[in-house]
Amino acid sequence: MARMNSEFKPEDHQFKRVIFIGAGFSAGMRYPAGNTLTQRIMEYLQGEHHSPGIPEGDFTNSLSAKVLERQREKIGSAILDFLKRYFGASSQSIGKVSVAEFFTMAHSLAETPSLFGLDEGEAYFDDVIENGPVHARHLFNILACITRSYFLDLCQSVEYPADIDNFLDSIDPQRDAIINFNWDEEVDIYLTSYPEGEVAYTLAAWHPPTKAEERYLLLRPHGSIGWYDIICGIGNRWTYLIAEEDRRIHRSQKRIVAYPAIDWPKDLGSGKPFSKLACPPVITPPTFAKRFQYKEQHRIWSDVLDVCSKAREFVFLGYSLPPDDYLTRAAICSSLATPQPEPAKCLVVGRNPVIVENFRRIFGDCLTSDKNFLRWEFGCDKVGLSRRIENKLKKAVVTFENSGA
Repeated sequence: MARMNSEFKPEDHQFKRVIFIGAGFSAGMRYPAGNTLTQRIMEYLQGEHHSPGIPEGDFTNSLSAKVLERQREKIGSAILDFLKRYFGASSQSIGKVSVAEFFTMAHSLAETPSLFGLDEGEAYFDDVIENGPVHARHLFNILACITRSYFLDLCQSVEYPADIDNFLDSIDPQRDAIINFNWDEEVDIYLTSYPEGEVAYTLAAWHPPTKAEERYLLLRPHGSIGWYDIICGIGNRWTYLIAEEDRRIHRSQKRIVAYPAIDWPKDLGSGKPFSKLACPPVITPPTFAKRFQYKEQHRIWSDVLDVCSKAREFVFLGYSLPPDDYLTRAAICSSLATPQPEPAKCLVVGRNPVIVENFRRIFGDCLTSDKNFLRWEFGCDKVGLSRRIENKLKKAVVTFENSGA
C-alpha cells in the first residue's frame, strides 16, 4: 500500500462521475444475482457438481472434504429449519426467499438471539468449527464462510468477458469514484492487476494518481469476502488494514484487514489456513436496516454521501436501486439538491428497462427509458461497452427541482 499524499485533503476531491456496481454486473462473470444466491449456496453446500458458474470438471468445492461431510449435513439441516421457521419455506422454495431478508434474519439471530426466544449466548468467531452443534446464532457466520468459499471457486474459474474487460479498463481514477455493492472481489482484482494499480477503500486513503501509481477509489458499503476482523488473527502475506492511511479513524479503532492475493485466510500464529467454516468475512446484509459494527463502515458510507454530493454523472451498472436501499437514495438526492454549475446526468445500464421506474423515485419523470437507459447483457462478450456508455451519457441529462440545474 502506498503512502497518502500529505498535500491532498479528502474534501478536495473532484470526482465528476460515480459508478454504481450491482449484482447484475457480477452476474456477467457467472456470480449468482438476486435470490438465486441462497439457492446456489445450498447446492454448493450439498456438493452439487453441476453448480452454475463452475464448469464441470473444474469444480473444486472447498467444503467437499470428507472430514466436513457430517458438519455439512448439520449445517444443511439448520438452514432448512431456519427456512421453515422464519420464512415458511422449504428447500424447493428457497429461490423465492429474498436474499436481503434471508441474510438479514440470519444476522439478527447472530446478534440478538434472545429476541427470538433463543438463549444461546453470543456468536463468537471460534464457535464455527468443524464439529459440534450448529445453532441458529451460528448461521450468519457460516453463510458468510460458505459464500466466500463458493465465490473463491468462481473467481478461480472466471475469465473477464470482453465487455466487462473493456469497461473496467476505461475507468479513470481521477474522474471516477466506484461504489460496489457486491461481495465478490473481481473489480478489486482487475484494478490492481496493472503494475501501477492501487485501490483505496476510503476517501481519506485515496490521493490523485501519480506517474508511479494509479489509485482508484473503490467504496464497498456492503463489505467483501476478502475483508476480515483483525480479532480473527489473520496472518496472510502482505496483510493490511483497509483504512490504514485514513487519519479520520484512530489507530485503535481500525479493525478490518485484507490481503491482495486470492488465498484462504491463514492463522497468524501457525501460518496454516483456517477451517473453511471459520473466520467469517466482513459482509453486510443488503437491507435498509444496516448495522455497522466497524468504524470503517461508517466512514465508507460517509464517503458515499461525499462523492455523490459533488458528482454530476451517475452510471448504474446492473444495479436496480431497490426501494429499501434508503441510504443510497439519500446519497444521490443530496447531490441533486446541491446547486451545481452544470446539470446532472444519469445512465442506467442493464437487461430490462423496467428498473428505470425505481430511479424515477429520485429523478422524477425527466428520467426516461429512451434517454437514460442502455440495454446491455453483462457478460455478452461484445466489445464497445465503454464507448456505448460515453455516447449515451452525453444526452442523459436529468433535472431536479432543488438542483439549480
